[in-house]
Amino acid sequence: KVWINGQRRFRSLVVVKAAEGDDAGVEDSESRGSQNSEESDERGREFPYIEDRYRAQAFFKAGVRLERSGDARGAADAYKESIRASRFFGKPWQRLASVLPLCFAAPSSKGEHRMQRVRVKCAVLFLAVKHNGTNVQLLQSFGVALGQRGRVDQARAILERGIKTNPIHGPLYNALGCMEMSVGNIERARHVLRAGCKAERSDSYRAPLLSSLANLELEAGSPGDAAAAARSALKLNSRDVFAMQILGIVMMRSARYTEALAWLRRAYKIEPHNVSVLDATAHALWMSGRTELARRTFKEAASLSSCDAQLLHGWSILEFNCRDFTASRFLIRRALKLESANSILWYQLARIERAVCDHAKARAYFKRGVQCNAADWRVLESWSEMEWELGNAALSEKLLQRSFAVRFNAQGEFSILANTLDDRPRAR
Repeated sequence: KVWINGQRRFRSLVVVKAAEGDDAGVEDSESRGSQNSEESDERGREFPYIEDRYRAQAFFKAGVRLERSGDARGAADAYKESIRASRFFGKPWQRLASVLPLCFAAPSSKGEHRMQRVRVKCAVLFLAVKHNGTNVQLLQSFGVALGQRGRVDQARAILERGIKTNPIHGPLYNALGCMEMSVGNIERARHVLRAGCKAERSDSYRAPLLSSLANLELEAGSPGDAAAAARSALKLNSRDVFAMQILGIVMMRSARYTEALAWLRRAYKIEPHNVSVLDATAHALWMSGRTELARRTFKEAASLSSCDAQLLHGWSILEFNCRDFTASRFLIRRALKLESANSILWYQLARIERAVCDHAKARAYFKRGVQCNAADWRVLESWSEMEWELGNAALSEKLLQRSFAVRFNAQGEFSILANTLDDRPRAR
């Protein structure tokens, strides 16, 4: 029931698929029951925007139904109609940003497809923020999309703008903290996440902040603080799967595999299709000596998500340690199709070629890893070891010096370097 043109009317908007299935038309049917009174005339003149808002909500609901039925193009058209009716309605902007990339033809590479989706999402959210710059959900989505595209400074500015707009909205702090952690600003990320925990009043939003803080402490090498933050998150939300996963990883790194698997199985019961939980479970099984079960778990996770480069990398390492170099090479090449600029993946591929004594390919892959990330000392050190074994002493020492300069932050740990050079066996 809404007030339209001074009368009380009942409207229903139904999105109807066209015969070709590419376009969506709109069939507008009304059944009107009018009450001619002074009050209705006054209400209609006072709220002229109600009809547009109602149309926007009707198109939005129709778009959600089409999206759930798998019709991405029809859903995108419905969301566009909702936006045309009311540009200040935030929900159709967010839905359009997620569904519109599915309407484009996918490139040959999965990595390129993912970047194309992020670009389209950024374009839609840019227009959304332009029309409604105070909607914190839109600002958060736009900031996260910019971060995924690698525009860290712009993403930081957008998320900080959202925090100034609503300083008690916890998800904004969470998004900013996770982005800072992804680019290596650990102290800044810790400060933001702790500020979010203090500002957020709702337990349902504070629990994800504590889980992200636990993940940060785990990456920073503080397993005790990570476990404490994860347990605090579970007190607020006993079904927090991410907190259970963090506790499982903490126990696994402490060689307490029984407890680790207990936490991870508890998380698996809540979300059996969570790829991250399956990945952590596979690593725990592998480290506890159950290699075959770990391999099956990796396979189950890969069947759920074939676009997870980190999962494929972990599985490749398992096969490498089992001396199955063919399977390991196949998996790492699949991961490189997703993330061709990841130095760790090139490092693993070089290790495989080095193990099968194809040193020319190994050298080329080491070089590619250094081009992707010149600050990755592990690539330089492994490359140096291979050149030493081949008798290229001058190149080996040069690479090792670069590795130590990066690893010890160019602070001149040359005594360690000298001992390392002296202790290595000479090539025959």
